[in-house]
Amino acid sequence: MKNKFTKILIIIILLLIALFIWRHRGDFSSFHINQKQLVEKIRSHGPVDIIILVALIIIVIMVPGAPTAPFEIASGIVLGPIFGSVLNVTAAVLGNALLIWIISKFKISNSSDKNKILGKLENMNNPKMGLSIAYMIPVIPTFLIDYTVDKLGYSLKKFLPYIVIGNIPISILYAVGGDAILEKNYKKIIVLLAIILIILGLFLLFNKLYKQERSENNE
Repeated sequence: MKNKFTKILIIIILLLIALFIWRHRGDFSSFHINQKQLVEKIRSHGPVDIIILVALIIIVIMVPGAPTAPFEIASGIVLGPIFGSVLNVTAAVLGNALLIWIISKFKISNSSDKNKILGKLENMNNPKMGLSIAYMIPVIPTFLIDYTVDKLGYSLKKFLPYIVIGNIPISILYAVGGDAILEKNYKKIIVLLAIILIILGLFLLFNKLYKQERSENNE
C-alpha cells in the first residue's frame, strides 16, 4: 500500500514538473535578451506558478528520500528571494505537518524502526530541538525526520513551532540561491554554497563526536 501510494505521488510530481516546464517553455529561448527583461519574463507567469511550486514541495516531502531543494530553488528563480522564501517556508511547514499527521493517522512505519536518527535523538537532552535542526541539514531525509517525530510521541500541535524554526534557514538559503542563479550573482552563489557546506560539516562533526562518545561509553 505504501509503495503504491509513493508511485502515485511520483506520477503527480512528474505531471506537475511537466506542467511547470511547459508554462516556462518560452523562457528557455529568451536568454538572448538583456538580464532585466529575462528576470521580468520569468517572473510574469502569475499565481499558477505559486500553486504548482507549493504542491510540488508538499508532495515531494511525502516521498521518502526525494529532495525538495530543486523546487525551493525554482521558487527563488520564479518569485525572487523574499516571496520565494515565504513560499518555501509555507509549503515546507504544510508538507511536514501533513506528513506527520498521515504517519500518525495511518500508522505508517519506516523500513527500520531502529534508524540512526531516532537512536541519536533519544539520547539528546532536547530531542525536539535536535529534530528542528535536522530540517536544516539537506542530507537527512525529511520523511525520516517526520517519522521520528511521530515515533517519539510528539503531538503535531506542540511540535509545529519546531517545524517552522527548522525550515526557515534552509528555505531562505534555497530561495536566495535561486534568485542569485537567475541574476548570475556568482559571489552570492559561492557564499550560499559555503554556508550549506558548513552546515553539512557541522552535521558530520556531530555524527563523529556522537560515535566517539558511544564507543567510549561501551568500553
